[in-house]
Amino acid sequence: MRLAFLLLLCGSVWGAERWRMQYFFDENKEQLHFTAIAFCSAQRGVVTGFVSSPGKLRPAAAVTSNSGNTWTLTHPEETGYALFFLDETAGWMVTESGIWFTDECGRSWRRIHKQRGLTDVRFISRERGWAVGANKTAIETDDGGKTWKRVEAAERLDTNAQRTTFHTVEFISPEVGLITGRSSRGREYPVPLWLDPAPAQRPERPSLSVTLETRDGGKSWNPSKVSMFGRISRVRLRKDGVGLALVEFDDYFQFPSELFQVKPRADENVRVFRRKDFAITDIRVGRVSYAAGFQPSGTVFRSPVPGKVRIVSSTNLTNWVESEVDYRAVATRVVLAGAEDQMWAATDTGMILKRTGE
Repeated sequence: MRLAFLLLLCGSVWGAERWRMQYFFDENKEQLHFTAIAFCSAQRGVVTGFVSSPGKLRPAAAVTSNSGNTWTLTHPEETGYALFFLDETAGWMVTESGIWFTDECGRSWRRIHKQRGLTDVRFISRERGWAVGANKTAIETDDGGKTWKRVEAAERLDTNAQRTTFHTVEFISPEVGLITGRSSRGREYPVPLWLDPAPAQRPERPSLSVTLETRDGGKSWNPSKVSMFGRISRVRLRKDGVGLALVEFDDYFQFPSELFQVKPRADENVRVFRRKDFAITDIRVGRVSYAAGFQPSGTVFRSPVPGKVRIVSSTNLTNWVESEVDYRAVATRVVLAGAEDQMWAATDTGMILKRTGE
């Protein structure tokens, strides 16, 4: 009797976490594709993306000032592909043309740096920040984005600049930061994998994973390289330096993605999650950590066909529990934002979900 009670209790706790739909774009002959999400406070948030209609694309953003109870659709000048906020008065957005700044949590933006090919941005103060991207680009500013200069350690990396892309930059403190990317050594294919009549003949090939690490606030960076399958698309770390690295595979492979636990001064990172029916596209790390993605429809994991949104959580970065997600939620990419007490997910199919305990 006692065992049955404990099992019932555990089942109710594990099944208590749900992700409910809070916004869904439903317009005739138009589709909304969210690409990035961030909250500058518990009440105020922004989700960026673009609206597609026959023969036309328009930048779009959904903003909220009441914890997502209502969302207002706006149309900025360009589509935001990456977002970062220090607080309600300082936020940055990466677009196709460069870096934009907002001091009102995404309701208006002004461009502060013009440069194509950027992928991510991070600031540790209103003045000090970094941006990374294609062509081995890693740049830094110490005057709030008025001027930028190249990170010399990235220039010294012995890799082909045209084949090297930095995907993400992360700081766990004002002193400790990490930049990760990939230098491809494979051939370029004329069509996406899902259009290839023989996808199995395009196996994922090893490439060089490149990393820059700083422990003095960016004054110096320690570069490293390692050959591996896939690309490190996300790194998220706690203040103690422990966290997760998300590896995604773009060509034909046994799994769509893998999660590795990252530890300071560890000889190697340990794989902690991978499933053939779960393509992870974003992660968040904290007291409770999350991984979000979708269920692929076949063996070719990267295609335009959306799959059921899936989200898992863990309290130890090793054991993962799947949450209940609104049955209407489908996507080919999911992005996450928030903290332990308030978590959000946005999809490239125009949906915004909020984690609840109901």
